[in-house]
Amino acid sequence: MASLGTHDRVTVTVNGAVSALPRGTTIDRLLAELTPRMREAGERGLKSLEKTRRSMARSATKLGRSFDRAQWLRNREAVDDLRRVQARLQPQGLPQERFFGLPSFAARCGQRAFIDRVLAAAEPLRTGIEDLDL
Repeated sequence: MASLGTHDRVTVTVNGAVSALPRGTTIDRLLAELTPRMREAGERGLKSLEKTRRSMARSATKLGRSFDRAQWLRNREAVDDLRRVQARLQPQGLPQERFFGLPSFAARCGQRAFIDRVLAAAEPLRTGIEDLDL
């Protein structure tokens, strides 16, 4: 964000960092070069020049806010990705070995029912993986 602090510096804030840029930067230099001509045009010319300066300061402020928001959204996406990975590594907040371990399945559907389903699905000398509906 930018503001017209004093007449010799322009204050710019981006991502929380504040910088005071000396007047004489490209845009400000251009406006300064126009000042004598605008003065010749009279009071309206000077008012118009100041209005332009304020408008540019507002635009710089909006640019700074847009930049900050873009940074925040990028960081939020990284945090969301991290949470998704953590949810896969720890389903329902439990370590995988507790959530997907045999005792956990037996506790969820009953020990006897679990053993019966596993034995019913087991075939001697069969290889591979089979899903069980518990």
